[in-house]
Amino acid sequence: GSCRQHGPIMSHPPYEESDLSAALFLQLVMDGGAEDLSTGTDSNDAGTCALTANASDTRPTRSTDSTCRPIRHIKLDFKQIEAVGPVMDILKSTHRPRYGQTIFLNADVLPGPGVREHSSVTVQAKQFIEACFRYIDSMPDEYATNFAFSLGYKADYRSGEPYNKQDVTLMSEIVSQYNIES
Repeated sequence: GSCRQHGPIMSHPPYEESDLSAALFLQLVMDGGAEDLSTGTDSNDAGTCALTANASDTRPTRSTDSTCRPIRHIKLDFKQIEAVGPVMDILKSTHRPRYGQTIFLNADVLPGPGVREHSSVTVQAKQFIEACFRYIDSMPDEYATNFAFSLGYKADYRSGEPYNKQDVTLMSEIVSQYNIES
């Protein structure tokens, strides 16, 4: 399958199959529809576009109402560039971040320790950042500040190889080029 046939799924390499679609995950987490994601079912189990996400709860600090639902911050970890557009379309059409909620847009956009010489990244920085900005720029202004980039390195830590000055310089150039310093 592909993203166009099945839609993006929630998985992490080396796994490429999952019974949890990105659409269902976002519905459950962003809308606060479930405390336990394992109870959700979805027929979208044959997709191949990998996306991982982590949801963390933070309690609102200015509310004294004990029934107030937590704000769930989400990190969407894109493993394939083909998943970015469909996930952004899902976000745009069905979900609106609540005040104070941050959605972290993450991808390993540079080769790092242990893979510099023999591996390339599957998500290129230019494609990833520009695809995300197309979505963010189409959102109402009050939602645009709910997004943050989390750019990383594809690395094999078993190599024992450290990050180097060139790693930092290349990432700094990307961050500066797209004005995503803060």
